[in-house]
Amino acid sequence: MSNRAYLIASQDPTPAGRDSDGDANYDEQRDVLADGGGYQLPVFWLSLFSESDICFHQFDEYRVSTLVCQRESALNQLEQRRDSVLAAFPECEAHWRVWQNLVEGSTAAYFKVDATELWDLDPDLFESDFRVAVRWFSSGDDSDFETLLSMGILAFDADNNHFTVGGSQLLGEHLYGYLMKASPPSGPPPLPVSGLRPPPLPTQSLPQPKRPWWKLFP
Repeated sequence: MSNRAYLIASQDPTPAGRDSDGDANYDEQRDVLADGGGYQLPVFWLSLFSESDICFHQFDEYRVSTLVCQRESALNQLEQRRDSVLAAFPECEAHWRVWQNLVEGSTAAYFKVDATELWDLDPDLFESDFRVAVRWFSSGDDSDFETLLSMGILAFDADNNHFTVGGSQLLGEHLYGYLMKASPPSGPPPLPVSGLRPPPLPTQSLPQPKRPWWKLFP
């Protein structure tokens, strides 16, 4: 397994996932809308879903938490959460527009996530954090946000006042994934190092991700 997550757009509501041989239960050429990159669950993906959309992909004796949502519900969630997401990720509006255009351009009946390869890194850690990361989009809770950042392998560099991904500068692809159905847009350019502000917290600075996924493997 290559330890990636995949955003699926499909006419089939069956929870997406892989078997013990790494074979997907969907058409990878037709249904994959975006690829999350190594060890990362792009945080914008979760803006489509709520806790009630959590379901399970089962293979052999294993059960993996995942997400399935109807297109209409997903688009409603996207619109309702825009302001709160952009407040937490300042100066990312251009990246949000790319993400919104990607989702709205799909005519599939369902959006789904296949994170089996991330689950395979540490099943217990994945299961404990996945629901919490999804929950942040409705709770707005600081500790839930910490878990969301951890699953997205995002960190806030307080010294330089900007987000990083595995020690590298934050790019749009880190938020919405690498597009599979269309070439990545020529813009917006990478976010400048200066000018970013951490999500507003009433009494404390932005927490660091508690368990960075990229440190699980070399």
